[in-house]
Amino acid sequence: MIAWAAVLVPLVTSLLKQTSNAYCPWDLARYGGAAPHPRLSASLPPGVLPGHCLPAGHASSALWLVSLVVLWLPGPPRRALRALGLCLLPGLALGWMQQMRGAHFLSHTLWSAWIACAIVAALIALLQGGEARPASGGISRRFQAGIRCRAR
Repeated sequence: MIAWAAVLVPLVTSLLKQTSNAYCPWDLARYGGAAPHPRLSASLPPGVLPGHCLPAGHASSALWLVSLVVLWLPGPPRRALRALGLCLLPGLALGWMQQMRGAHFLSHTLWSAWIACAIVAALIALLQGGEARPASGGISRRFQAGIRCRAR
């Protein structure tokens, strides 16, 4: 699963970049470039080539690390969430460095993080699809015990 994520997160990000109209900050006229600043969903004016800058590619080169969270699953949710935060840090740091250079906006990095998390979630769902599920329908024993304690 981790190997799949290491390949798919940067690959999907790269493919999405190729279809994106969004420009990098340094390409926009308001920041010293020559390109117009169209809205995200707006079409480009005639004769203007797409910017291919969204999502952030550098960030995605480390955001696949989010897949390491599976090493803490199924376990205590807080531990898995802490691991998720630690695994997001390298990708967000790479995105921040690109933002400081003028290569991306914060939204580009956040989109990359969302895409990485979605890919990892999809991989988990696909690869665990054939495995046995808990009889409780996925509710942890600790959670069930908490419900029983509150009901008394």
